[in-house]
Amino acid sequence: VSLGELRVSFGELRHQVRAMWACLLTYQRLPEPASTESAFLRAAFGDALLRHRRLAFRVLSLLENERIVQKVHGALRAGAQRTRSDALEVLSHLGDRESAGLLVAMHETAPLGDRSGPAEALLRIPADPRQILREAVGSESRWIRAGAAAVDPSVGHNELETGVMERLLALKQVPLFANLTLDQLEAIHQLASEVTFLPNEVVMREGEPGSELYLLLEGKLDVYLGWETPEQSRLGEIRAVDYVGEMAILDDEPRSATIVAVEHSRMLSLEGQSLKDLILQMPEISFEIFRVLTTRVRTAERRLQQR
Repeated sequence: VSLGELRVSFGELRHQVRAMWACLLTYQRLPEPASTESAFLRAAFGDALLRHRRLAFRVLSLLENERIVQKVHGALRAGAQRTRSDALEVLSHLGDRESAGLLVAMHETAPLGDRSGPAEALLRIPADPRQILREAVGSESRWIRAGAAAVDPSVGHNELETGVMERLLALKQVPLFANLTLDQLEAIHQLASEVTFLPNEVVMREGEPGSELYLLLEGKLDVYLGWETPEQSRLGEIRAVDYVGEMAILDDEPRSATIVAVEHSRMLSLEGQSLKDLILQMPEISFEIFRVLTTRVRTAERRLQQR
């Protein structure tokens, strides 16, 4: 949604904030995932929650001082406790009374039950899972609609294959992609291909160049140093759902170990150059990836300082 498509009004702000809370409260009422479809539906509500949160702050920045809103938003994302407390105090005075109260409550650290009262009084969130599904198929989010119809085909037509849901959920588990939206993950998914490896087949070999990320969807892999040499040693195993070669898609460095399939293994392969080309087309993806990399660098620096 572009800024031009948003109605810059307090009514639009209330809409986005209420929708954000509706997603959170519905997410809390969903049963624990028992299938790929139910896990995807929960992910879809989480994705929609973050989308409405982003849009709420975008509208707020157009209604109030943009610089102040950006500072508050940044502090709530990554600030220390004191900084967050100060940001919440400022946020309580931005926008209209209802939206400010709900935004503050969303970002407080108290248990959800202690801060959700005002939102629950405004919103009618069904407690019955079946009713949740019936209402979800009318959601403005295509991911929620697809997830609800996949969980219960009787409530609507599902246009998304279970295999696609499985692969999107797998991509979400890769730290580099963990903060991407489902729309962004779908763009990455379109670049990936599914491959299979037979028992004892080498997936990647130590010392050889490699630029692929592999997501293990089904099967088991062993990790070795010195494969097929007198110094061969087994470092461990990889089980589904897991990944290997995360950084290789960015740096093209030689493989640090040999990965061998223990049993028939189904994997998703993503080639690094294709991802780099996508980032040029969708630079917003790079911001979340760089955020993860920056966090890693800062963590490494803190560890060095503590030695």
